[in-house]
Amino acid sequence: MNLGTGPSGTFYLCLSAQGAPGVTTAATNSPQSFNLLPPPTPATLELTATTTSFGNVVVSTPSPVLTLVLTNTGELPATIQSFQNPFSLNATGCSAILNAQISCNLLLSHTPTALGPISGNFAVNYSGGTSPSSNTLSITGNAIPPPTLANLVLTPDTNSDFGNILANTASAARIIT
Repeated sequence: MNLGTGPSGTFYLCLSAQGAPGVTTAATNSPQSFNLLPPPTPATLELTATTTSFGNVVVSTPSPVLTLVLTNTGELPATIQSFQNPFSLNATGCSAILNAQISCNLLLSHTPTALGPISGNFAVNYSGGTSPSSNTLSITGNAIPPPTLANLVLTPDTNSDFGNILANTASAARIIT
């Protein structure tokens, strides 16, 4: 319905037998009716990941990358205010505004500096929901020492003298334990 400019009209809010809100006019060609839609659901950001553990990570070595997925499940856009992150945010496919029903990826890694458990919370703070909101995902792992190299002690047999050998020729085999 197009009201245009000029005189005002009278409208009555009514409920149909099914309870759907609508509007009916009192104009000369009445009744004209149309249904009112419910308001859109506010932005809600969900933070998910296939795994939330870096696993065993050697000290001073970067961890494998974790991919977090940020999804706006609402019908309105969300504005990303900030990330709270004790790890390295390597890349983000997210823009400052995440539209409704859209997902983006966040790539995290960690380079531990000491042995022991790795733990921290990754959080995204956003607006566009019913109030400023945040969503948090707990990330874990374990910092382990680098592998040790075995010390080899070679003990030649009693006859370890190879004698005189011509260049570009092989010597006789000797057993070394």
